[in-house]
Amino acid sequence: MFAIVAVSITILAHFMKDAKFCNTADCIHHASLLRRINSAIDPCDDFSAFVCSGFLQARFGGHVKSTIEALRFKWYEEFGKTLRVGTTKIPAGRKAIAMYEMCRGRRPVHGSQLPLLRAFLQDLRLAWPKASNTTLRAFSVALSLAFRWQVPFWFAISVLEDSSSGRRRVVVRPGTYVPILLNYHRRVVSDYLLYYKSYYAAYTADSDVNEAAVDELRVLEHTVLSKLNSVSKSLSPTPSVFSFREVDRRVPNASTAFWLPLFDKGLNLQPRLTPDDEVVLSDIGLLEAFNSLVVMYGDQNLKALLAWQLVQFYSPLAEISLMTARFGSKQKAEIFRPAYCAHHVEASFKVLVLSLATISRITVKDRHLITTAFINLVSTALSKVNASRWMDNESKAQVTQKLALVGMQMWPPESLLRDDVLEETYSDVSENASLFEYWVTSRSTTSQMNQTQNYRDALGLPGSNFPLYFSYDYLLNNVKIALGAATPPAYYHDGTAAMFYGGLGFLMALQLLRSIDGEGLKWAPNKSIVHSILSESTALSYRTRQVCSELNGTKSLFPEIPALQTTFSAFKASRLHDNMEHLPLGSDLPEDKVFFLTLCLMTCARMDSTEPLAVDCNKMVQSSEAFAQVYGCGKGTKMNPVEKCSFFEV
Repeated sequence: MFAIVAVSITILAHFMKDAKFCNTADCIHHASLLRRINSAIDPCDDFSAFVCSGFLQARFGGHVKSTIEALRFKWYEEFGKTLRVGTTKIPAGRKAIAMYEMCRGRRPVHGSQLPLLRAFLQDLRLAWPKASNTTLRAFSVALSLAFRWQVPFWFAISVLEDSSSGRRRVVVRPGTYVPILLNYHRRVVSDYLLYYKSYYAAYTADSDVNEAAVDELRVLEHTVLSKLNSVSKSLSPTPSVFSFREVDRRVPNASTAFWLPLFDKGLNLQPRLTPDDEVVLSDIGLLEAFNSLVVMYGDQNLKALLAWQLVQFYSPLAEISLMTARFGSKQKAEIFRPAYCAHHVEASFKVLVLSLATISRITVKDRHLITTAFINLVSTALSKVNASRWMDNESKAQVTQKLALVGMQMWPPESLLRDDVLEETYSDVSENASLFEYWVTSRSTTSQMNQTQNYRDALGLPGSNFPLYFSYDYLLNNVKIALGAATPPAYYHDGTAAMFYGGLGFLMALQLLRSIDGEGLKWAPNKSIVHSILSESTALSYRTRQVCSELNGTKSLFPEIPALQTTFSAFKASRLHDNMEHLPLGSDLPEDKVFFLTLCLMTCARMDSTEPLAVDCNKMVQSSEAFAQVYGCGKGTKMNPVEKCSFFEV
C-alpha cells in the first residue's frame, strides 16, 4: 500500500511540475495532512479542534496522543533503517545493530543474563530482592547511576569546569526518567502484586512474597516519583548556584559536612571535590524534596526502591522472557518490543547512534538550513526587542545580549561523524557480547574513557528516545532539539518556508523565547543567577503585559505568543535571505494558511496526553491579526477577540 501511495505521489508531482504550487512529494504529503481538518468546526470558533481532531485519529491507528509523540513513534519505526544506512558510512555502527537485532529476537540470545544484572547491582552497592545493608547512601547511588552509568533515574548530572577559576560546577536537575517511571508505575499499579511476583519468580526459587511489604513498596514508589516529578514540573522553580561550603546557609536542614561527601562518593571525580567547587541546582526544591524523602522513609528503603526500579527497567534485557511481565502480555510485548529495544540501544550507544542518525537522516544541506533559520529567528527576536518601547535601554541591552548568546544543539560535531573516532571509542565493546553485556560494556566504556569536550557535549544532546524533543537549558543558554524532530510533519527535506517556519521553526522559537520567560530572566548573560535582568520599571511593564493573557483565562504570554510573533515575522522576512520555496501547496492552501495550519498541527495533543510541550494553539492565534485576516474571522469571534495579547508590539 505504501508503495502504491509513493508511486501515486510521484506521478502526481510529475503532472503538476508546471503549476504555481509546490509540487515536491514532501509538499504533496504535507498538503494531504493539512486537508484532514474537521470541516464541521468553524476555525474562527475553535482552531485547535478544527486542525487536530482529524489528524490524531489518523496517526498510528489512533494510539498516538500528540504530534510530538508521533515524531517519536516515527523514530522508533525507522530505527533499524537508521542504523543500517548509517553503518554503511560508519561501520562502527555494527555493534549497535547487533544489540538491536538481538533485542528484537533476530539473533541468538546467550541465555539468561540475570546474574550479570545482579553483579551490576552489587557494583552499585545494591541488591534485590533482599535489601543491601551497605553504608553507601541512596543519594550517592543515584548520582553514580546518572553520572557514571548514564542512567538518570532520579537525577540528571553534568559536570562543568570554569576555565577562568578552575572550579568545577556540578549541575543537578530532576532525572530524565522520572516522568517515564511515574507513567509506567501508574499503568501497573492496579496489578502491582502480580506484577512484582513475575520478577520475584525470575530471581528466586522462593514463591512466597510478603504482600504487606510489596504494598508498602508500591506506596513508596508512587510517593518518591510523584514528589520528584512535581519538582520537575514546577512552574516556579528556584535555581541556585553556590559553593559546597555554602550549603549550610543555602539549603534548609543541610550541611556541607553531610552533602559534600555524598556528592564526592557518587561522582568519584579526580581530583576529588572540594568545598570551593560549586553545585548548580535547576531548582533548590529538588534537594529539599529528596531530603524530606530520606526523613520520611529512611535511606535503606530508598536504596531498596532504586534497586527495584533498576530490576523493572533492565531485567528484560537480561532475561527476554520478562518482556511479558514488563508489558503485561505477550501480545503487548510484541507490539512495544521494537520501541523498548530502540530506546535501550540508543541509551547504550548514545553518541554512536546520534552520529549514525546524523549521517543517515540529516544532510549537510539540512543542517545548513536549520542553522540558518535558527540564526534568523534570533535576529528577528533581537529586532523585536529593540523596537519595544516599553523596555528601557538598560533592559534592552541585557535581553539582547542574552538572546544573541543563545546556542542551538541538535547533532554531534563533525569530529564525531568519523568512523575511526567511533571505532576507537567503542573498541572495548565486544563483537560477540550478550544483550546485557552490550548494555554494561557500552556504558562502562563511556565512564572510563578520557572524554573530549566534543564527546561530553554530544552526551548532553537530547536523545530521540525520550519524550522531551525540544527544550531550553537555562544554565547553558542553549536550545536543545532531538534529531528525531527532523521528520514530517515538523520538517521536510523538500518543503516550503511556510512548512518549515510553521513546523520546526516554530518549535525552535518556543524554546528560544524561554530564555526571557519568568525563569529565564533570573539567568544573566554571563550565566550567573540574579533577581532579574530587567530594570524595576521594565519588570513592572513586563508583568503588566501578561495581564492580558490572565484576562483570557491563561497564566502567561510565554512561550507561545512571543514565539508566534517571532516565527511569523521570521517567516515573512525569509524571502530575502534563504533558499526555501515560497509557494502555496494548492489553491486552497496559500502560504499564510499553510503556516498557521502547520503551527497548530505541532501543538495537537489529546486530553490524556502527558506531552511535555503543552502548547495552546488557540491562545496563540487569538493574539494574531494575521490569522484573523487569513481565515476571515470577524472581530469579537472566539479566535479574534477585541483585546489581543502581545509581547513585542509597542
